Parts: sequence; structure tokens; C-alpha cells
Amino acid sequence: MLSTLDIVVIVAYLLALLWMGYKVSKRVNSADDLFTASNEVPWWMSGISAYMTMFSSGTFVIWGGIAFKYGFVAVSICMTHGLAALITGYFISARWRALGVSSAGEFVRIRFGNTATDAFTWLNLLSRIIGVSVSIYAMAVLLTALIEIPIGSLFSDGNGKLSVQWGVIIVGIVVVGYTVLGGLWAVLLTDILQFIVLIAVTSITVPLLFSHMGGISAALGSLPTEHFNWTTVDYPFLFLAGWTTLISLKIGGEWAFVQRSICVRTPNDAKKANLLFGTVYLITPIFWMLPPLLYAGINSDAAQGQAYILAVSSVLPVGLSGVMLAAMFSATASMADSEINVFSGAITETYKRIKQNASQKDLVRVGRIFTSLLGIAIIGLCLLIPKLGGVERLVLSGVSLLVGPMIMPVVWSLLSRRISLSAFWIVIAISFSASFILKYVLPGSIDSQGFVAQIAQWVDANKNLSEQVSGLLIPFITLSILEIRGRTKDTTDKGWLAVEAFRKEHGMSMDTRFTGSLPTDYSNYTLIGGFIIAIACFMTLITLFASTDKLIVFVFAAGLLLIGVPIFRKGKRSSNL
Repeated sequence: MLSTLDIVVIVAYLLALLWMGYKVSKRVNSADDLFTASNEVPWWMSGISAYMTMFSSGTFVIWGGIAFKYGFVAVSICMTHGLAALITGYFISARWRALGVSSAGEFVRIRFGNTATDAFTWLNLLSRIIGVSVSIYAMAVLLTALIEIPIGSLFSDGNGKLSVQWGVIIVGIVVVGYTVLGGLWAVLLTDILQFIVLIAVTSITVPLLFSHMGGISAALGSLPTEHFNWTTVDYPFLFLAGWTTLISLKIGGEWAFVQRSICVRTPNDAKKANLLFGTVYLITPIFWMLPPLLYAGINSDAAQGQAYILAVSSVLPVGLSGVMLAAMFSATASMADSEINVFSGAITETYKRIKQNASQKDLVRVGRIFTSLLGIAIIGLCLLIPKLGGVERLVLSGVSLLVGPMIMPVVWSLLSRRISLSAFWIVIAISFSASFILKYVLPGSIDSQGFVAQIAQWVDANKNLSEQVSGLLIPFITLSILEIRGRTKDTTDKGWLAVEAFRKEHGMSMDTRFTGSLPTDYSNYTLIGGFIIAIACFMTLITLFASTDKLIVFVFAAGLLLIGVPIFRKGKRSSNL
């Protein structure tokens, strides 16, 4: 359980995040500042932000839970994210920046028209509300596992723990409040901070777990043999291949990730950002997944979704558990911020289209109102998640069934001149119909006889693969047929011509590199460095109250100082040039 000192650390950390959001809000003077950071984001910051957008508390609860239950297959699944980012970096990301569009929504509007844009916006909004809700719910689950509340209290679940419902509400309010304040710059800065803090804490956690379990050999020997398999019956190689394709589409066409390619200076920067994202995500999964995987050898009866935080809290000294949980919260906040920021921007763009004489001040105000409304909808869905099959099933089904039909036509139309508006609607109609049959019609035939019954039985026995059939294979086959038809007739869609005309006026060459000077405002470095130094000083202060493990806490604080001081000095020195 969390100590009073850990709770103090968490509260202080969250207040610091809100303070940073307030500081960054002062640079938000236009809709471009709020939603695209005026295309002035360094490529390395975009790459780390994309990494952390994929990485949230859902990583700890969902994939950490799979690592606890199945073993190394969780590492396999997470590594597909890195492979997908590398694929996207090589083939897609630079194209987005070269177009000169301000968002994926603007591309859809030029390519397919306003009606398709509205449909695409709302369908994607539904998909990402599910994704953000899962992350916030996952964070609430972590809180409820560790925070004790007196039985009978308003916030209690009746068993002396914080109730999941109140955890959802508390986490949701902080996440939405932070998003309203800071916009994209706040999201980017927080991503860098959480990346540093999470790596620092996990670098201490893994050795401590091995030590606690009697060494590396003893720790690995305590695990079931099947934990060392990189695939399982539920997650075979075919699933991993399909998942890689789905995540490639997600990174290449989902708005939050497209935003990371658009917010940088040049197409070459967009490519480098995604290659950094992919490289880091290909290397780090084994690092992140070891704590819950090893915890299966300590307490195999633990709750699957709480295995990660229980592993961490079992070995970290007082204070550092609070830092880890706060960093997990920050991960959730940044992932949620990214998604909410993107779609409040899309809705604001629709408002701008309707009210063409709206001022920048008005657009910022409206954007913040839409952000708040999206936050309320997300919190509401969070409270319904237990009735929808839990977080693991919701994520796997949501990505498999929604990403392919909605994102694949957009990515395909980015690369091909043959795809028209009709293809957009055909893919959605066929794929969603197949998904409906898969989820609601076939289960009723499982006990019957004949070919349909055999299909129903296969679907029931292979839920993950069957969802990829309707969410990935069917959209691919449909688009392939339409592509072949277009090539046979040698047609060029008028939307493709409109995009090309827009690119010639507003875009740039695919291989354009940044050759100008850096902006003189280095407050990014000052804020990041100052935040890290504050955490280090706070942890040093904790050593005065800790009764044990003072050396570990002090080493952690010293490591953060070695990172934070040079970053802070760079910001201060550069701002005085």
C-alpha cells in the first residue's frame, strides 16, 4: 500500500504538472498554437512524444497484465509497435508533412469533401474516446489497488480501498483540466518528462526485483516454462503479423500520430521522428515488461491488471513508489491529452468552417470548451467499462474492428490516386457489416450444424484473429479490388488532383531538410530541466524522513540531477544569447 509520503509525492507531482500547463498556456495565442504548436517542434521531441502517446497506463495494466499471465508474448506484442513505427517512418510520415495540411482532417476534407470529413471525424472520435477511456480507467485501477480509504467514506469501495468510480472521476478531471490549459506544447513537454522519470524508476525496479527474488537465475527459475514463449495459442505469430499491420495503420493514419508528423518543421524531420519512435519502442518493451513478468514468480495469484504496480511497490522504497505511480499518471495524461487535443481541434476546425469570421481568441475559447465536453464524455464511458468486457477485450476489439475500416482508406488514399469517396463508404459499410455479423450473428449459430456452425466455432476459439479478419483483411481485400478496378480503367480521382494542387501551393518536397536557425525561445529546456531538478530535490528531502533504503532514493535523486541540471543550464544559457 502507498504510504503517506508516497501520496504526498503524487499530489506534489500532479500540482507541478498543472503548474506547467498554466505556464505553457501563456504561449497559446492562436488555434495553431493550441493544436499544432505552429509547426516548430524539434524532431526528437515529436518522436519521444509519439512514443509516449502509444505508451500510457494501459501499457502497465493491459500489456503488463498479459506479461504477468502469459510471459514474453507481451514483449512480442509491444515490439510490433516499434516495427510498425519504423514502417510508417520509412513510407508514410514524410508524406504527411510534405502536403502542408494542418491536420489529417484537413487532408480528408480536400481528398473526399466535407461530408466524409464529418463522418471520419465522428467515427475516429468514437474510436479514440474508447482508447482514452481505457487508459483513464486503467489508471484508476492502479490507484484503487494502492490507496486505502476508511470503510464508510464517500470515496471507499466498501473494502477499505478507493473506489474505481471515484478514481475515474479524479483522474479524468485532472487530465481534462491539464489539456484545457496547455494545448499541444504542454503535451509534448510532459511526454519528455514522463519518459525520463519512467526510465529512471524502472532502471531501479528491475535490479531490485532480481535481488528480491534471489538473483537472475532464481528469478527466472521461479516462472512457469511457458512464460518464456514469444507466442501463445491466444497470441500466435499470425496475430502478431496482423497486429503489426493494424498498428502501422494506426501510427500512419490516426490523427494524434499524424499530428506528430505535421507539427515538425520538414518532411525529413517527420521521418526522423518516427524512426526514433520505432527504434526506442523496438528496444524498450523487454525493459518495461520485466516487472509484471517477474512478479508472477512472487505472487501468481495477484490480480492481473494490478500486477505491474504491485511488482513495483513490493521493492521500491518509500517515496519512489509515489514517483512511479505519478509518472504512470503522467503517461495517461499525455496520451489522453494528445487524443483530446487532436479531436477538439478537429471539431474547432468544423466550427471555423461554419463561422468563417471567428477570431483566434474565439477559436481558442471554443477549442477549450470542446475539450471540456470531450472530457465529460470520456469520464462517462470510463464508468461503463466494467460492463463492456474489461480493458483488455475492449482495446483488442476496438483496435481490430475500428482502426482498419476507418484508417486504411485514408492511408491508402494518401498513396494512391485511384481511391475515390465511394471507396471510403464501401469499405466502412462492408467492414462494419462483417463486424456486426462476427459479434452478434455468428455466436447464435455455434451450437448448430453445417458450415456456418464451423465458422462460428472457429471465431469463438480464435477471437483475436477473427476480429482481424473483419477489421483488417476485409478492408484490405475491398480496397485492393477497388484499386485494381481503378488501374484497369486508368482513373485518377478528382480528390487526388485537389490534394496535389494544395501541396504545390502550401507543401514542400518530400526530402526537404531544415536549414534555418532554431527559435530563440528555449523555455522548453528550462521547464523540462527545472521540473526534473525539482523532483530530484524533493526526493533528496524524502531521504530525511525515510527509515530505510535511503541510499537508493539518494542515488535516484542524484541521477535525475545529472540529467536535469544540463538541460536547465542549456535553456538558461541559450535564452541569454
